[in-house]
Amino acid sequence: MFDKLEKLEALIGRLLAKLQAVESERNKLREEVASLGKQLEEKELEIIRLKKEHQRAIEQMERESAAFNRDRGRFESKMKELIERLEQIAGGEGQ
Repeated sequence: MFDKLEKLEALIGRLLAKLQAVESERNKLREEVASLGKQLEEKELEIIRLKKEHQRAIEQMERESAAFNRDRGRFESKMKELIERLEQIAGGEGQ
């Protein structure tokens, strides 16, 4: 009878040890999941920040491109005027 009780107590002891190990592993995994969740949130915020930064850069390039095109148009217009004046001057001297 004592033999059976001792075996039962030993079995209960082993089961408790395994249960504690499983609980400990579960707690570690919960902490890891929480940590990974925080990292995921940080990465998502970083992606949002980078997308906004990228959009601002695109908008800046579009503004610079529009300004360049305006300046080029003015330059071409002035060059055309200068060429016309030079042609008038050259044509007027030939007479």
